[in-house]
Amino acid sequence: VWPWLLTDSTQTPDEAMKAENPLCLRIDKRKALDLLHEAWHKPLPEDQLMSAQVLESLRYCTLKKELKAALWDQNKPSAFAKDPDQKKFTIKIKAPARSAFKYSGNLQLPAWYDWQRVLKSPAIAEAIESGKEPDWRKAGESLFRPGSTRQHKKSRRVFSLPMVDNPSGGIRLRRDTPDGYTYQLVAIGDYKVIGFAGNGESIDWKNPVLMPFLVDSKNISMAGELSPPSKSDEITYLDEWRVLKTEHLPEGIRKVRACPGTQDRMYVELTQETQVLSDWLGQTMDDTLQAGAEIKPTDKKSFGKHLEWIGIPTSNLFVLQLCPDQITYRFIVESSSRELRSAYLEGVVTAG
Repeated sequence: VWPWLLTDSTQTPDEAMKAENPLCLRIDKRKALDLLHEAWHKPLPEDQLMSAQVLESLRYCTLKKELKAALWDQNKPSAFAKDPDQKKFTIKIKAPARSAFKYSGNLQLPAWYDWQRVLKSPAIAEAIESGKEPDWRKAGESLFRPGSTRQHKKSRRVFSLPMVDNPSGGIRLRRDTPDGYTYQLVAIGDYKVIGFAGNGESIDWKNPVLMPFLVDSKNISMAGELSPPSKSDEITYLDEWRVLKTEHLPEGIRKVRACPGTQDRMYVELTQETQVLSDWLGQTMDDTLQAGAEIKPTDKKSFGKHLEWIGIPTSNLFVLQLCPDQITYRFIVESSSRELRSAYLEGVVTAG
């Protein structure tokens, strides 16, 4: 990784490692991100790929968290204020499998000590102890440099400190600036995928197909990915609903439809006897008929046992149609089981 470090250009790696004083090696962030960005767009030579893997193993992200948002939850101190979660300040590193040297372990974000100073400050410590919300502006100004003492028009000041944060489905944007360009990490979650590779008879669930703009744009790369994305001529889209053909439906269920939904969790639609659903929910038929557009099972795991191979709901039940004799509703499964995916493969495509 020497070419991607901020070092004395006249010094060789061997000379640097022989130094008597402790050695601090700093990564040139721009050059390192250039390499990771390039890895997404074209295959790298073996030596550069190894460098990219090492740099990726050392990469981490932080997000500035406002003091009030971190330490206060509605009208009381947050769980973090009473017992700070070390995971928010832990950086896990591990050498790539083929690396010539091995390293593994946890590093602590230096900002941990700044958060400790905040929690031990008189104003914040007293507020956590008493449960009475502090004056955040005064507390912040006592902890941070207040800046100019001149009187200005009143404005909202935000006091914040960093925590470790790796955005879900992060994409890296290369943006032009007056000084050249910079990289920005943006979280898009499940919205990066449009479906899975494969036709109606065969689906590669391990090969999600990305949004075309993510693949085609030269100014976008996927965080954590060090090889160009695979492409597929045949796609099973996330919103492709199918009626599942199965002889082993749980009690009272008349029809099951499903679609891939998201990269990790399928959407399921059930039509069943209203009385059976009421029994599963442990409520009367009248309660079910008056539930409205959304039903929240009190115990989703117990409810999921009735669904057997279909899976446990991770969402509420969204009512589509409700009659005295039958009800149709949708939900998101907690995890897509092999049985559910197999039944989907044998299903018949229908309109959404």
